[in-house]
Amino acid sequence: MTDPTRDPIFRDMAEQMTPGADLRRRLDAQLAAEPTAGQSPALPLPAAPVPARPVPAGPTSAPPRPRRSRPSTWLAAAAAAVLAVGIGGGVVAALRDDTGPTATSTHPASYHEIYHAVSQARADGGVLEQDLAVPGESADSAKQAEGAASAPASDDYTTTNVQVEGIDEADVVKTDGDVLYAATDQHVAVVDLAGSDTRTLSTIDLGTTGYVVDLLLEHRQGRSTLVVITDEHTGVTSVPSLESRSYSPTGQTVVRLYDVTDPAHPSLRTTVSQSGSYRTARLWHGVVYLVSDYWLWSQAVPSDPATFVPQVGGPDGTELLVPGDVTVLPCPDARYAVATAVDLRSGARTGQQAVLGGADTVYMSAANLYLGGMSYPQVLPGPGIVDDVAPKTVAGPTTSLVRLSLTDGPLAVAAQGSLPGSLLDQFSLDEYDGRLRVVTTSLAEDGTASAGLYVLDPDLRQVGSVTDLAHDEQVQSVRFAGTVGYVVTFRQTDPLFAINLSDPAHPAVTSALKIPGFSAYLHPWGADRLVGLGFAGTDTGLSGGLKLSLFDIADPYAVTEAQSLPIPEGYSEALYDHRAVFVDPDRSLLGFPVSTWGPSGEVVRYLVYTVDPEHGFTLQHDLVVKPVGAMAYQPTVRATRAGDYLYVSWNGGLDVFRMGDGALVAQVDL
Repeated sequence: MTDPTRDPIFRDMAEQMTPGADLRRRLDAQLAAEPTAGQSPALPLPAAPVPARPVPAGPTSAPPRPRRSRPSTWLAAAAAAVLAVGIGGGVVAALRDDTGPTATSTHPASYHEIYHAVSQARADGGVLEQDLAVPGESADSAKQAEGAASAPASDDYTTTNVQVEGIDEADVVKTDGDVLYAATDQHVAVVDLAGSDTRTLSTIDLGTTGYVVDLLLEHRQGRSTLVVITDEHTGVTSVPSLESRSYSPTGQTVVRLYDVTDPAHPSLRTTVSQSGSYRTARLWHGVVYLVSDYWLWSQAVPSDPATFVPQVGGPDGTELLVPGDVTVLPCPDARYAVATAVDLRSGARTGQQAVLGGADTVYMSAANLYLGGMSYPQVLPGPGIVDDVAPKTVAGPTTSLVRLSLTDGPLAVAAQGSLPGSLLDQFSLDEYDGRLRVVTTSLAEDGTASAGLYVLDPDLRQVGSVTDLAHDEQVQSVRFAGTVGYVVTFRQTDPLFAINLSDPAHPAVTSALKIPGFSAYLHPWGADRLVGLGFAGTDTGLSGGLKLSLFDIADPYAVTEAQSLPIPEGYSEALYDHRAVFVDPDRSLLGFPVSTWGPSGEVVRYLVYTVDPEHGFTLQHDLVVKPVGAMAYQPTVRATRAGDYLYVSWNGGLDVFRMGDGALVAQVDL
């Protein structure tokens, strides 16, 4: 077998992940002061003191400016849980009921304590306990952000469809109305938007070991910055200075900042990185907030913190997070959610935090970043598994919540708690007047699903709730609008629940509209309309096609469906990723891609509708984006309008359509 220390590829990768001399000296000194690896984990842990870590200066105060992907199926989630248990070789801890004792998260004082927390996570399998909370500094949420940091050359264009106005979300396409940036594998195409004269200005070739997964774009103080996010696999993790070397497959999320003030000549400003696979990113007030998911697949070595602590990197090298930047949840999974903040003006990391327990859902308000992680218990013994006596039961998932404050310091952990059930996506979370509203789907031991809405205070303690919204139905979509929450569940028909949240302690269902099918995505339209995109159905189930719904929500006590428009196609990327929805409120336009399959293969079209509050939907354009055999199966499609042209990008190409008549006027290879 090849010695990894002699392989030049492994040596190069190891050197890239090697901490600097100062960090190595600090680690060696700390490890020498901590208990030895042979000490029994059951003994009290003498904590090696860690000096208080200076808090880097965050961005200066100024007025704020304005994937989703479905969670895995229950079966896939159960399989993941069994895998996690298999790695740890242990069993899952049982959930405590509401009357039982509670536990809190901890902030370890040494790498030794982190090591034992990781070891315990692997042994226990990672189920979180219910009703956990840590007191934190109460902080009312900032009001809605007020607009972009600086105006581009033109303001007659559309941007990424986001959840919270003013907080941009990373996506594969970004534009300022004059130039479009599109991620294509290991490249970023820079395109001049000029109608029929649209052309490529330049190409950023990253030449990495991974792929471009998302982009962000910022204009501030006369400089334009393109944020290019890649998911990369380094192959090894190593800290050669320590006596125990370990090699294991690993991945990292890398962020490159490019100066694109002159888009024809992009220049790399700086590069930062962090352990784990990319989860999501937000851009607010000149700061990028990045979250990655770091699984601990390999064996943790007590004398080698690099085997169980995330790393962050920058122009000056790579370093481990210090214990003060690590939070351990009660009974966590053996994975971290790694969150960092990067100031685009300086290119420096201004905050970092790792949460042992992970995050499946990320939601950000103007004041807080919320991490939601699901844990699944092991399938209990039953007939055919262990014996023929015990009944087979499955306990449902539990969601842990961590609030990272953006106002009390750079990514300061302010509160932690948990709720029964799982989150559908980021729209299941919403902050309003300092309180977090959360919608989950719970699963009983008999397999019965139920939806619930919970209102939590800044310490993530429950203030009010509405449970059992619909018997044996799972949440399909959620949208909050001020003091009203809209929740769609489904089994055979689509109950659209309107929930009055004006009294947080006593939320109340005011309307329950039952119609065939269900809406998978909800979008507020004006003051008294709600657009729904989902699946058509009958009184006994789904019919196989798509459906647009326009709901009249002027009276939350009597919500009605003002119009229903069936769409023959049976799939749209927009059902599962809100960024695929084209929203142009200035021109009352709504668009999304649809896919059909036939004997010759897949055809992708882009549908654009006008939305009139009184008259409903009118199809304006039916544009063929992907003829048979033109590109990969189920491509990622995005659309943006600039001036009087619609630019539709897909994997490898950009089609330009004239808004007036829908004519194809240009095609550009990306």
